Amino acid sequence: MIVYATSTELATWTGVSAPANATSLLRSASLLVAAATGRDPYTEEAPSGATAEALRDATTAQAAAWSTAGVDPSTSGLLSVAPVKRSSIGTGTVERDTALLAEAMKAAATELSAEARAILIAAGLLLVPLPVGASTADRLLDYGLAGTWPHVVPRNLTL
Repeated sequence: MIVYATSTELATWTGVSAPANATSLLRSASLLVAAATGRDPYTEEAPSGATAEALRDATTAQAAAWSTAGVDPSTSGLLSVAPVKRSSIGTGTVERDTALLAEAMKAAATELSAEARAILIAAGLLLVPLPVGASTADRLLDYGLAGTWPHVVPRNLTL
């Protein structure tokens, strides 16, 4: 399997030492980046040039996001220990909505981070599906990309 980045590249990207689970994070990030770009990391040749750089950068950005958020993609974002829902000290009580946390962790483990997605879009490796029948500005706004036109559309795609 092709892994698009190394632990050393992850450490360079983040500016701190790579986490203990860097190999696992990078392998999972490579699979997610490959799926998002329509690549097969098991049968394709290793990419080169600008494509390899974009895949490396997206992979390190994804692994860094997971590391920072404490997400383990190998568990699909499921926490090994249930979060504390209610805590009391004296007469004070704090209650958290843990359902939202579980949803956010699952999404973080299975979806590209905003930075990884932006890298792939900028490199022309990730096409942004745009709804039919709206203006270009409206379609970009639907995807949170307002103000980025024309940078999000690959050079060979016309609208």
